Parts: sequence; C-alpha cells; structure tokens
Amino acid sequence: TAIDCLCTDPPYSERTHAGQRTGTSRDTTIDYEPLSPEMAREIAVSWAPRTRHWAIIFSDHVAQRWHEEAWAAVGWYVFSPVIWLKLHPVPRFAGDGPTNSAEYITVARPRKPVRGERAGSRPGDYRIKGSIPQSFVAGSKDINGMRAIVRDYTLPGDLIVDCFSGSGSTLLAAAMEGRRAIGAEMDPRTYAKAVHRLQAGYTLPMFAPVNPAGDSLSVE
Repeated sequence: TAIDCLCTDPPYSERTHAGQRTGTSRDTTIDYEPLSPEMAREIAVSWAPRTRHWAIIFSDHVAQRWHEEAWAAVGWYVFSPVIWLKLHPVPRFAGDGPTNSAEYITVARPRKPVRGERAGSRPGDYRIKGSIPQSFVAGSKDINGMRAIVRDYTLPGDLIVDCFSGSGSTLLAAAMEGRRAIGAEMDPRTYAKAVHRLQAGYTLPMFAPVNPAGDSLSVE
C-alpha cells in the first residue's frame, strides 16, 4: 500500500547513544542498536518505493549524512538538513562542553515536480521549547513541533507511517491534525506507553476534524 509521508525517528549514531548512556538513569537510556550507514540505506530502499510524497527522518549530525546519501542513492531529491532546535535543552550532566540543543531532519521527495496544494516553501528550522511528552521515552519529540511538521508536509486525510514510533508523538500529532497514521515499535515497554498515550492522551474532536476516510489510528 502506498503512503503519503514517511515521518520517523530511527536510532541515532553510536556517538549519541554512547552519550545518552552517560550520567542517565535506566529509564531514559537508549537501548536500541545505533544507526549505521547500512541501516540508513535499508530504510531508504524499503520505503522509497512505497512513499508518494515526502520522507522526513530525524537524526543526529553524524547520521544525517548517511540518510542524505541513502535517499539520494535511490533517486530522491534531498534538501539541506532542517534543524530541530530545542530552546531549553537538558544540561550536560557528565563531562564538560556544550549541551546538545540541535537535531537534524533529512527531508526528501521523489524528483517529480510538486504541484497544487503540496507545492510551496517550508520552514528550515523548528524551534522547540523542549517539553517532555507525558509518556516519556528517550528521544521523545515535542508534540507541538510534530504537529507543525505534519501540517507542513501532509494534507488532511493523508496516510503517515512512522516505522520507529517510540512514544507515539508522530501518530498523536497526525491524529490531532486529521491525518491517518500507522506506526511500529519493537520495544514492548515503549509500545505499551505509546498505546496508552494514544488511547488516553487526547480527545480527537477537540483538536481536529474526524478523518474524512473514517480510518482509525493504529500502532502495529
């Protein structure tokens, strides 16, 4: 089945994972295998044939170039990285040096021209207050920032897939903005948090119109 937008936050590079494991509690540690160039290529090869319009992929500064190279290799047009800037980041608790306040978003699309409602300029950065989602897991994204991305890159009724769903921020943002969404999460504890958040975290009619297609939100 073709989807309209791949919007996902896969594991970051070993540099980020190693840093996250320093000076943090067990509950906020990143336990997933870190991204490699081979994994980035696998994501692009798997999802490019199924995606009609946009690929939006979060990463650190090391992994960003792997995603850029991978999507260019499958023939997609890749834009300069978009900055996800946390205005009030968590301070560094171990070692010295600056805290990490920026993440990077690789944005790519098929090389065919974009016309109609999908055409037009989009932001080059998203400035985030840094709030932590209620169902916190490491790497969770601010819900208002994710809602902005959903509005910028999709239309009402579009189908969004997040194959690394984590705490479900992309899925929740999609539902709030009247889009359809499917997600996947391999960690059982994180999956349970995401399901609870999606079931109890909002009342859809207060935020967005009911899906035109009448599809239900799902996490798989």
